[in-house]
Amino acid sequence: MSANVRISKNPLTKHFLTLMRDRGCPGGQFRFYLNRIAYNLTYEMFSDPVVGFPHVIDVEGQTPLNNRKQGRFQGKFIESEKIALFSVMRSGMSMGSTMHEFLPSAVIGHAGFDRDKGYKKIYDALPKELDDHFVILYDSDIVTGRSVLAFLDLIAKKYRSFDFSRLVLVTVVVSKPASEKLGSRYPGLQIYCAAQDEKITPDEQHCIPGLGNIKQRIFGPYSIDFED
Repeated sequence: MSANVRISKNPLTKHFLTLMRDRGCPGGQFRFYLNRIAYNLTYEMFSDPVVGFPHVIDVEGQTPLNNRKQGRFQGKFIESEKIALFSVMRSGMSMGSTMHEFLPSAVIGHAGFDRDKGYKKIYDALPKELDDHFVILYDSDIVTGRSVLAFLDLIAKKYRSFDFSRLVLVTVVVSKPASEKLGSRYPGLQIYCAAQDEKITPDEQHCIPGLGNIKQRIFGPYSIDFED
């Protein structure tokens, strides 16, 4: 069973993805496009009725008009303190930090896993409790899905009563094998992405065509030997 992969149809997101995929994209611009895509995908998630984002309330306020009666308005307010922005270390942290600028009261958390040691947890900076928080989990690209699976398993273990219908995964590119693996373990998982690549490289390091070595492209130095 595959996860519910929701691929963005936004032309601007597609434009940024095209620029990111290009081998000549400088590191600074790569990070900029990455963060713009993170914002666009999160924006789409908030407006998606399938998710039914819960922490939006009706509010009343007053504009600066001198006539107070004319200046009254009704609006919507996101209770950002009930949102948790989680990131897979290291590649998802830039995306999570970007969204924290827009949701400054959101809870921040990240965790890291060692691929060479069977994705053993090496760092955990998650909050002690989640209560009824809505979790947005960021990772820049998902090749095999093992790091994300380790993160989801950590959430399940740490917050035993957590309802995974209150979690969405946001990434630039996810491979089809990874989405199938994630869906088999966590049925109904919502994944928001700019693209889904059908295959991965034989060494399971990159999606095809993917984004290259995304950690080096984000953090530099950008000195990669490409193979045609």
